[in-house]
Amino acid sequence: MAESVIVALSGGIDSAITAKLLLDKGYEVIGVHFLLYGEPSTGVNEIADNLGIRLIQYEARALFHK
Repeated sequence: MAESVIVALSGGIDSAITAKLLLDKGYEVIGVHFLLYGEPSTGVNEIADNLGIRLIQYEARALFHK
């Protein structure tokens, strides 16, 4: 069984490349996207789908504004 890692996915290229490199090294990658303000990024869903990884979107808007 592959070792699991969590990658904070912002929807940008840096976190997407990090997730891809870890997948290529054989890790099970789980993406986490923190919802801090505004609407959820559609880009992060597309990245997770393209990489074939599980994505957890954590609702943190109220905590972030506090």
